[in-house]
Amino acid sequence: MISVPDDSFYILAFSGGALLLLPVIVLLVFSIDVALDKYLYAVVILFLSSMLGVALSAKLEWMVITSADAPLFLDYRDLRNATAAVIVGTIITLGLTVELGVPTVVSASIVGIIAAIFFSSVAVPAYCGAFVGMTAPELIPTYWHALFAGGFASIVYAVSQPVFQGVGGKLGTIAFVGTTLTVVLSDGTFQSVHVPTSTIVILIVIYSIIGAVVTFAIHDYTVADAVFASGIVGLAGGVLLPILYPSTGEMMAASVFAASFAGMSDSARLPALYWLIPVGAIVGLFFVYSLPYIGGSGGKLGTIAFGSVLAVHGFLAVTGKIDINQLTQFPEQNIT
Repeated sequence: MISVPDDSFYILAFSGGALLLLPVIVLLVFSIDVALDKYLYAVVILFLSSMLGVALSAKLEWMVITSADAPLFLDYRDLRNATAAVIVGTIITLGLTVELGVPTVVSASIVGIIAAIFFSSVAVPAYCGAFVGMTAPELIPTYWHALFAGGFASIVYAVSQPVFQGVGGKLGTIAFVGTTLTVVLSDGTFQSVHVPTSTIVILIVIYSIIGAVVTFAIHDYTVADAVFASGIVGLAGGVLLPILYPSTGEMMAASVFAASFAGMSDSARLPALYWLIPVGAIVGLFFVYSLPYIGGSGGKLGTIAFGSVLAVHGFLAVTGKIDINQLTQFPEQNIT
């Protein structure tokens, strides 16, 4: 790890934070539009409140960054290893889906579990790459496209390293920036999915809450790390839910996987297990009402989780339920 001059560090940190926050705000605006079309004003209020929570979290994060004693950045070796891990995770996940027909949720979960067990030092960037590899093959039709998406994600990974550490969904948001930029530059067309019936929406919210709570419990109360916990929950959802619900199981599995990213949050960000209940509920609703927009782009699930965690985290911070002293340690740590 290396120290960087204060001015350069703050510029990089601000840039990294902006790159992470922008897609969250865009997806929330799209979700509000969908909810308004369906006259679901309670959902609109929830999303508007979530935007406020995200803004509060952003303000808190800037306070954390500026008060860190010795902010550090990835050195060349860390950056090289992280970049390689992102790209390898991307290619393997995409290959499992395209060549072997493995569902994307299962593919990414397998990559995360294997990385957590056998390559723990680079499990975090490898899992980020897995989210890039979840992009629909129609949007990245060749492995060259995947390499470009992984490369873009690696850059965002490096720039955003010191900000929002310990916030679940950050890795997916990094992937989302890389994949979306690749799709836009290659003139791809994003997928759009209709909002399901109210019964399915309720089930998605319930399973999202379960996914978030179980993931957090696994990594917070056992020796398992967050990547392994998310991978296990994603694998279980990706295998079981399509069997239980043949017509909508894959959609439910995706929502559970998104919620598992929220459950990866550090206890310094979400100080108690029960806070994962509102986070999981927001993930489920955010997932549903963002379905018509930017579909098929890898990392979208993580962006949903990231925004949901920030929404709750922001209000926890202003009500004094977050220990700011714990957060100031994050910029001095290497997340890999």
